[in-house]
Amino acid sequence: MSGTAEIHEATLTPTKLQLLAGWLPAQEWFIGDSDDLERLASYRFVDPEGDVGIETILVRSLGVTYQVPLTYRDEALAEADDSLIGTLEHSVLGTRYVYDAVGDPVYMVELMRVIHEGDTEADLTYLVDKIVN
Repeated sequence: MSGTAEIHEATLTPTKLQLLAGWLPAQEWFIGDSDDLERLASYRFVDPEGDVGIETILVRSLGVTYQVPLTYRDEALAEADDSLIGTLEHSVLGTRYVYDAVGDPVYMVELMRVIHEGDTEADLTYLVDKIVN
């Protein structure tokens, strides 16, 4: 198992699907329609350093399923502007920079580790963040 990913109960603006709907049509391999985009499932890996969120989302459009690996960072990744999908506001973690994970070295190292070790996706822990006044 790839570790345990912590998932916060949070509001995302824009949502991940909205962010993908704006980015996918510009990808040469995407033959779908962003108005028809449907989220099917997702799975996560864990950054051993705990700094980068790693998630692969499966979406469908016009009957075709796409596997879209993403990374989430609290700061922009140097020299990775061409891999930046956009930013979103996370109600718990703040601004998140969302990348096409193929351009993120943390994802590539973890993906190779998972393949090499025959590992699986991460377990998930759901966190309910309480607001203290």
